[in-house]
Amino acid sequence: MGGNVMNFTMYTNFAQAVKRDGIEKAAALAKSLGFSSVEFFEFIGNTWTPCVKDREIAREMKQVLNAEGLSVACYSVAANLYEEGMTPDTVTESEKMLCHYAEMAAELGSPFLHHTLIMDHIQDTLPFDEALRLIVPVAVRVAKYAYSLGVRCIYEDQGRFFNGVEKFGAFFRAVKAACPYVGVCGDVGNILFVDESPVDFFQAFSKEIAHVHVKDYTPTERNEHSPEWSISPRGNAFRECVIGTGCVDLVSCLEILKAAGYTGAFAFENGPAEEYAIGVKKGQELLASCYEETN
Repeated sequence: MGGNVMNFTMYTNFAQAVKRDGIEKAAALAKSLGFSSVEFFEFIGNTWTPCVKDREIAREMKQVLNAEGLSVACYSVAANLYEEGMTPDTVTESEKMLCHYAEMAAELGSPFLHHTLIMDHIQDTLPFDEALRLIVPVAVRVAKYAYSLGVRCIYEDQGRFFNGVEKFGAFFRAVKAACPYVGVCGDVGNILFVDESPVDFFQAFSKEIAHVHVKDYTPTERNEHSPEWSISPRGNAFRECVIGTGCVDLVSCLEILKAAGYTGAFAFENGPAEEYAIGVKKGQELLASCYEETN
């Protein structure tokens, strides 16, 4: 990162702002909050209204963002690569849509397409090795198509299935063997939900991290209202909080990134909606402080 200005990315709330207020107001909001780039988000599902519908709209959005001095750091898509009854050769609707969003990412000038792997909690009915056998070919096909457009696919440890250093590593190594140009999205919080450390994840994949999702969680008491995703296999419960107020060791993660020569963006997935602006400011100050301390 040596001496460069940090690239802060508006991720949480940006796609919602685009769909609610239009790209002009969303871009102005991102700029006013001190961001230098943005990250789009889509969800592959029947009830989802796309943020970016087609190439023409993507080109128009890029012009507006450029006028505000904003770039697109990443295009993220929540997707299930697994579909019941599929084979490794099955071209699912998710695969088709991911290829479509790779096209949107390319039009917007995004260097990365980040997508999830398996969001459903099916680990009790689908063996890990079988899931790996089925979804790796899908990820490889999407990654090759995206790369043909000038976009790299990146992946994060997320959910219960491909989370943790070992299980995520098994997926990533299998895909990289076929696509050496893929990378890792370093999420500083997701691994807590499988009772592992973000520092261990960053240490294991530091040389592969191409983009970073910044967030924070605090331990909390489990109750009947706790969402399933917020409770780890050991019964530890977490809730989102303002960056710098929780249990994530962000300083150590940054030190690992600097040692690895990371020069990419830091996308904010921060905190309760009612404290969003406060969380953005605190997060930017914390990251800038850590950056100075690690140089």
